[in-house]
Amino acid sequence: MRFFLNGILLLITLLACVTENIYLQLWPVHPKQVIPITIRCELPFTFDQEKALGGKRQRALSQYVPLYSYLPERAKQAREVMTGLIHEVSSLREKRRTGGKELADYLKKELHLELSREEAGRLLRYKDITQLLEGVQTLEESILKGNIVEDAIPLAGKKKLEVLYPRPAGIVAHSVADIITLEQARLLLEEKVRQLFWQVDKRVLQSVLQISETLLSANLRYDQRENDRRIEEIIRRYPSKVIAYNPGDILVPFRKVLSEQDVLLLDEYSKQQNYSELPWLITVIFFTLLLYNLFLSRIFGSNSRKRTPYLLLLSLLLITVVLFKACLLFTAFPIYFIPFALLPFLIVLLNNDGVPATWTTITGAILLTLFACRTLSTLLFFTFSGMVALLLSSRIHKRVHLL
Repeated sequence: MRFFLNGILLLITLLACVTENIYLQLWPVHPKQVIPITIRCELPFTFDQEKALGGKRQRALSQYVPLYSYLPERAKQAREVMTGLIHEVSSLREKRRTGGKELADYLKKELHLELSREEAGRLLRYKDITQLLEGVQTLEESILKGNIVEDAIPLAGKKKLEVLYPRPAGIVAHSVADIITLEQARLLLEEKVRQLFWQVDKRVLQSVLQISETLLSANLRYDQRENDRRIEEIIRRYPSKVIAYNPGDILVPFRKVLSEQDVLLLDEYSKQQNYSELPWLITVIFFTLLLYNLFLSRIFGSNSRKRTPYLLLLSLLLITVVLFKACLLFTAFPIYFIPFALLPFLIVLLNNDGVPATWTTITGAILLTLFACRTLSTLLFFTFSGMVALLLSSRIHKRVHLL
């Protein structure tokens, strides 16, 4: 029975050392999955977020939908300016002021358009100038009914965009193919004007085109604040830091709903884990239990009149390994919250002998360190905390006081 318990203790401790790795290998994790155990870092591990998330971040940035605001006042402004121009031209023709100076000054003041006196005079002397301007205005208004952007750079690589219209329409999605740039709108206007008014003097038509193209403006404005927020959200979702995890740090806590970043973190952690340390772990566990049993039988057993309680001590070690591993798997507490002092207290409570309790505590500290956090500081912490528990329990003469 003694050898059987030692074998079970060796296998259980070894299994406790590789439980998380086995889980990740047998049950690959997925986003939005609830992970049933806590995954802790056993060895130093570095997670390069740029390497793991960089491709996904670039893909998300290329696929995010930009937001534009619709500006209905642009068509209204163009109509008002053109109506004012038509009224000014009509007024100057009635007053027979066709020299062009007044009209050139008016265009410079209202439209910031530099037109020579000769070109302005040619417009005023054209007999159907009012009808021509009204016709161009109609064409311009038809183009402004579409969606026009100032710059196509934010739409590079995009398939759709969102436009925020005044209430009650709200946000409406559009295909990028239905959007034209301001330059394309001007070319379209010029093409339609030349096709419709082909009989008009080219010099007059060119001046009218200059005026109409000045009035034509984009009716979609890039919402800088909202788009910056969307881009920052993507960057926050896919950060680019290098995070160093120390042994014992929690990678993913118990019962957490996994995000995409958590899945990539666990995948990267799983790739860096291997079973090359298994021979070393088996050797350490085997010799730890061998020395422990030799001490109990050769040193303590030969110098003590009491019979060595092998079954009790090995059973307590076995229960301790299972219980403390369960604490690590099913809680998100740091490893220093493990109630290791419970082991020496139980030994004193059930056996009331300090020497085997001391060596059992040291052996338990070694085994616990192997599957909790393989660092010297952890081993010293558990060892000294167990020794403190033994020193305190030595002053207690009634077992009920241990509770």
